[in-house]
Amino acid sequence: SLSVPGMDRNIAELRDRSLNHVVLDPHSLSDVWESIRTVANATGTTDRAETVLGELAVRVERVSAAAALRRRRARVYWEWWPKPLIAPGGLNWLTEITNLAGGVSATGDVDADTARPAPGEIVSFDPELILLAWPGIATDKVKPELVRTRPGWETVTAVQHSQIFVTEPGIFCHPSQRLVDGLEHLQGLLDNLLDSNIR
Repeated sequence: SLSVPGMDRNIAELRDRSLNHVVLDPHSLSDVWESIRTVANATGTTDRAETVLGELAVRVERVSAAAALRRRRARVYWEWWPKPLIAPGGLNWLTEITNLAGGVSATGDVDADTARPAPGEIVSFDPELILLAWPGIATDKVKPELVRTRPGWETVTAVQHSQIFVTEPGIFCHPSQRLVDGLEHLQGLLDNLLDSNIR
């Protein structure tokens, strides 16, 4: 999967050694579903894949329908890296998941997979929920207090109300059917946030 940094360097070697392989490069949920079909075709498991995809579609629709009933959408900031700030852009599945769950991403209007916002842009957006997904860093090493101590961020709603969470990479950062687990988890976070009337 080219979603793993540096993985593209392995492709030439696989070809040189005539090893059977498929190359996946998903960016959206529909891309991930097509990747599942590609793997299923390569492994002779197409019937099972279509069953799984059908189940996933039902779960996604359930979340989307519930989000549509909400009176407003919560402001969400996803952070992939703290210095410099790196976040998912509008072409990444995290922005799509945020929209489906009833939120709006701080960097969702960036026409790319990755965004590099200035700190002031995030402060101006005033996220109500901050989600830290630092790739390659163990979750117990990700420090929400670093966000709280950034100059000017003390005015951010999520900071004021302690709505900063470290995410599990397996359900948000890896392109698989587990992204729907992440979608449902995010729905729960947004439900709690909106029910608490944090502004």
